[in-house]
This record gives sequence, C-alpha cells and structure tokens, in this order.
Amino acid sequence: MINIKIKQINEKYGDGRAELIQKDTGKKILIALPELGEDGIKVSHDKRLYEKHLEKVYPNPIYIDEIRINITGWFYIFHELIIQANKEYTYITILNK
Repeated sequence: MINIKIKQINEKYGDGRAELIQKDTGKKILIALPELGEDGIKVSHDKRLYEKHLEKVYPNPIYIDEIRINITGWFYIFHELIIQANKEYTYITILNK
C-alpha cells in the first residue's frame, strides 16, 4: 500500500500539487492533480504508478514510495479530494468545485 500525506508542503506549489517520491532513487515527480480532472492517478498495491500522461514520457514503469499532496486552508473551498482504495489500485484525484 502507498503512503499518502496530505499537508501544506509549500505555498508556492498551489493547492492540489502532488509530489510523487520515486522508490529507491528518492527523485520527485510533481503533478498538478486538479489539472488531471477525473482521470487522476492510480497506484497499484505494488506501488507502480498508472498515469497516462507520464507513461508517454517515462517508457519504464514508475514505482513510488510516497505521495505528498499540498493543501492550504483554502483547499476545501475550491477543491474536493478523492482517495479510493480499490482491490487492484488506489485512485487519487482532485476535482474543482
């Protein structure tokens, strides 16, 4: 299962920006979840990331250890966070209200 942290990481990021920490390397991938809409991201239980836009850039599967989602005090006025743990994967998205 993936570790998901929801907190104010950096004011410059803006609400809904996610840092995906790659397994073994510790490199960060930044994704603006509100821009993905209902597509969001999916992370399998073996920590493999499914995100169609990144699959075009990264030919090999991406494994991540942690997702950090940036939120501020204004977040819930403008956005809705959805996290669904399914049998095969965890689905994460942020929708604009």
